[in-house]
Amino acid sequence: MEQLSKTEADRQSERLKSALLDSITHNFRTPLTSIKASVTSLLSERPPSAEQRHELLQIMDEECDRLNRLVEDAAEMSRLEAGEVELEFVPLEVKALINAAIGRIASSRWQDAR
Repeated sequence: MEQLSKTEADRQSERLKSALLDSITHNFRTPLTSIKASVTSLLSERPPSAEQRHELLQIMDEECDRLNRLVEDAAEMSRLEAGEVELEFVPLEVKALINAAIGRIASSRWQDAR
């Protein structure tokens, strides 16, 4: 029975890893597609106007920042998985925790909207 439980847990773990990899792949492709489209436009035979060029460069800059965040998140997840991160438990007011989470979500949405 114990072996059966372990086998099922391993199977669930593999499914989770596969779903996570699919998600990471999708999250990397989105900014890469934007960067590729911007570069292609900049290199086209009909060069964009100065205003369009600036907008394309801005898109590339923002998408590179997004990729950097994704890489940082992936590296952090890897460290967590490897047990290289020590958690430090400290008392915290629930209100402060909620406000921090709301602030982070609002900031993330603002970044994505740009």
